[in-house]
Amino acid sequence: QGTALRLLLRNTLVIGNAVDGNQDLGAGLWARASVQDRSARVMLENCTVAGNLPEGLRGSSDMDVTNSILWNNGMDSTGTVTIAYSIIENSSDYIDGGENLSDDPLFVDAPGGNYRLQRGSPAIDTGLNQPWMADATDLDGLPRVMKGTVDRGCYEAIPPAGSLFFIR
Repeated sequence: QGTALRLLLRNTLVIGNAVDGNQDLGAGLWARASVQDRSARVMLENCTVAGNLPEGLRGSSDMDVTNSILWNNGMDSTGTVTIAYSIIENSSDYIDGGENLSDDPLFVDAPGGNYRLQRGSPAIDTGLNQPWMADATDLDGLPRVMKGTVDRGCYEAIPPAGSLFFIR
């Protein structure tokens, strides 16, 4: 019958989750297939998963991650996770869907809880545009695509303000 979509997260911030004790029981997001439906699928699109211990993502359901940032987690992902157009710091246990980076996403102030992108971030204008983004907004309520190409993560970077002058 095919795979059933059970959870879709867009423009979501998953931060600061930690487990004391049994490390097998925790993650920023833990997607577990039910006994009745082992074909459940989880999709994350334009999400930021950061600062979670022991893992950012753990799944017994199949997960597809696109245009997201997985950073500063114990391990970024475990289980059957396909990741594309994302930034991943610390993971070898995923299926590479292509166009992934491992460069620091340059958050404004992660220790202070600000996961917006600094100017010069490799996440800016490097995602994969998708049809749902045409009228969508990011986590701040700003247009999901501002300069033609979507940013990776849950926030769209605000282009610098000001005037541009060309002198010849």
